[in-house]
Amino acid sequence: MKKLLLAVALLAGSCLMPALTQFKKEGGWEGQAQVMLLGTFHFAYPNGDIITIAKANQLDVTSQARASGEKASK
Repeated sequence: MKKLLLAVALLAGSCLMPALTQFKKEGGWEGQAQVMLLGTFHFAYPNGDIITIAKANQLDVTSQARASGEKASK
């Protein structure tokens, strides 16, 4: 049992060491956090969300102009 606990402690220490090194390198508690935001778009529930968009302001992502990368005309 002692050997198992020792193995777990060594494994945990070796896994946490890179994170601790990065933490110290970035300035510890005083450093700024790096955050990546990810946004997604879904087609299955058109304009049925909490916030609805007027038809004139909606983007037609299925149009040929959008697919080819051209600017869509209004």
